[in-house]
Amino acid sequence: MFGVLTRLFVESVERFYEERAARRGACGAVRSGAVTLVQRTSGDMRLNPHLHVVFLDGAYHEDGTELVRNELGHLRTREVGQVLEHAVGRMLRYLRRHGHLEIEHDVEEDDEPEAALCASAVSGREPACP
Repeated sequence: MFGVLTRLFVESVERFYEERAARRGACGAVRSGAVTLVQRTSGDMRLNPHLHVVFLDGAYHEDGTELVRNELGHLRTREVGQVLEHAVGRMLRYLRRHGHLEIEHDVEEDDEPEAALCASAVSGREPACP
């Protein structure tokens, strides 16, 4: 199951890069990439599965026989939050669909979206939809 959740996260970030490159004029099939390391324990050897992921800083597309790199510039905090929210949503839907998760909402509706997202990451609860 951890492998599926990893794939959903990586695909969400790659999709963001690919769509951003296409909006900035990249033509044809735009791709990105990542290297993922799954770490199973924390420094004190307790079970603590988590990911370390390095993404390409942009995307690329083919132009004839050449690969063209599309730099995407500085990411805004809002964009990072949107990508994270999309990835978390995909993972939650997967976990619910397979009977692994039931979540109750207890985030205040007037919380700032970024604050609600941070609280959801810490608590493991789904962020409230705006």
